[in-house]
Amino acid sequence: MDSHFVDTPWGNGVYFTMLMIMISHIRQQTEGRRNIWKVIVANKPFGKASSPHILETVFHVARANRIQLICLTSHKQEGILQRFLLKF
Repeated sequence: MDSHFVDTPWGNGVYFTMLMIMISHIRQQTEGRRNIWKVIVANKPFGKASSPHILETVFHVARANRIQLICLTSHKQEGILQRFLLKF
């Protein structure tokens, strides 16, 4: 696991959600306007998170803050993969 995340029973989903909120806030403050699209490229952002209620929160925050997620992961769980339009 990446050293900047803490190992919790919920995985990194909670921390990744907070990171998205912080990036959105900082971008809004620096640009002076809302509704700016952002792209986050992340390596294994979900950790152990595969629970639907955690994933729903992560993807809701991403949509609400106009964030496109590009995630590198080895997850094979359909619950995660079905949330992405493109998979490679």
